[in-house]
Order: sequence, then structure tokens, then C-alpha cells
Amino acid sequence: MTVILALSLLAWAGLAFAAEKGAMNETVAWPSGAGGWTGKGEAVRYRGRAIFDYIDGAGEVYLTYNFREVSVRRYERKDRAAIIAELYDMGTAQDAFGVFSWDRQDPEAGIGQGSEFGGGLLRFWKGRHFVSVYGEGEGKEQERAILEIGRGLASSIAGTGEPPRLIRSLPDEGRVEGSVRFVRSHVLLNQRCFISNENILRLGTDTEAVFARYDLGKERTFVLIVGYPTEAGARSALASFAKAYKLGADGMGEAGGAWTGAEAEGRQVIIALRAQDRAVARRLIDSGKMKLKEGP
Repeated sequence: MTVILALSLLAWAGLAFAAEKGAMNETVAWPSGAGGWTGKGEAVRYRGRAIFDYIDGAGEVYLTYNFREVSVRRYERKDRAAIIAELYDMGTAQDAFGVFSWDRQDPEAGIGQGSEFGGGLLRFWKGRHFVSVYGEGEGKEQERAILEIGRGLASSIAGTGEPPRLIRSLPDEGRVEGSVRFVRSHVLLNQRCFISNENILRLGTDTEAVFARYDLGKERTFVLIVGYPTEAGARSALASFAKAYKLGADGMGEAGGAWTGAEAEGRQVIIALRAQDRAVARRLIDSGKMKLKEGP
């Protein structure tokens, strides 16, 4: 899996709390063990910015998704490497999906509402929770235990949730499977779909951005849809983006043989980025607009 880079973002994510022992959520029951690995002691909980006591620089990624707390439990077996299970409370299903989607790259594992498993690492989301279970060693026996612990956690999480509604407005034509992402931070957006070193789309804690990669003649064609609290905010962000990309009055522009287009639709801005020609960019934008008008 890709190593999450240390980021310099915002300090809005909340106050730091000392690590605590005990279950993060009384409705979530920790599996006692699997395949000979047994849970050791109580789970340790880290709240708010205390996540840096557990994972240093990578904590910024979770904070951009309105992270609340993480509970960590260690599973051990004699003469074998340990298994670590992490249960994150992200506050909403949208943010749980977001932190799962941002680093997604392995095959689906059929656990929770969306999952992946590869290299001894299981990641999935369900409801407002994101879960990571991984082994400090390797081998099929440990992989089976990791999956069993993950299934146990998933089954104990009460309730499900809806991913960001804007995902439904992404065009279907040419969309690369598994490429959908949800972010609130322009720094995270840039690491998967570079826009600008500046926050020209004015992303923040009150915005939602979904994007996906498309195979339509250009390997790195993207469609990005950003939702804002107000129509005025969407129009302001569109003007900022159009100025930076030198788009014409029709919202279209070309640079280096690639076309970019952008339009506002109510409180949303739809962007087709690096399309092979004007027609493809126009078609992607129109498809997104039509889906937005259709509603959820």
C-alpha cells in the first residue's frame, strides 16, 4: 500500500486528548481472536489530535476527514507476528468512505460496505467507521486471521450509511473502476488529481469533492464535482478556477493538447480535466449536469 505522506494542513480538527483504554464505541464488540491470535488487553483509544501520538505525520489525512477517534487492539500468537486492528470513528459515513477511498488500490474483499485486501492489509468502511487490520508478518494463515477479525468487526458495527451523494452524478462513460475518490482538502486532491498548488477551488471543511479517472483516449482524464454550501460560493470558486486555467467565455480551454472545461450547476461546480478534445470535455460536463439535475 502507498505510504501516506506527512501533510501540512489545518489546525481545525479539534483538541488533543491523551490516549485512553477501553472500547471506542460500546456498540462495537471486538473479536476475541482468530486462527490462534488472541486479543491482548483492552483497546487503546486516541481522540482528536492525539492521533499524532499513534501515527505521526499521517494523522493529518484523517483530520481532513473530520476524524473523531481511533481505537487500536493488538492480537498475538506465540512465535508469530502480531496482528493490529484499528477502528476509526469518522463521525459520518461520508468521511468514513472518504478516508477509505483516498488510498484505495487493492481488490475488493467483500467486507463492510466497501473493502480491499492486499499485502496483508485489510481496509474497509461501514457506517461512520473506517477499519484497518494488518499483520506485522506474512503468510496465508495470518491473512486468514486478518480477514476473520475484519469480518467480526464489520458484523458488530450496527447500521450502515450512504457514501457522498455527489458520487451518483459522476458520468458513467469511460469511468475507471475503483477510481472514485472523496476529499475535502485541496492537498489530498492534488495527490490524486493535481489541480494547483493554490486552493483555487476553495475546498474546506464545508465542501465536498468527488472525482474519478476516465479512460477516454487520455490516460489521466478526470471529472471532478465540488459541492459548496451556497450557489454564490460555487460561482466564486468557478471564477477562481476559470481564471487560473484561462478558460474562455464558454468555460472551455486548451493547453498542451489537453482540454479542460468547467461549469456551475446550482451549488456544484463540474470540471472535466485533461480531456483529449473539446467534444469529450463537453460531453463529460453535460453528463454530470444532467445527473445533478436528476437529483439523488
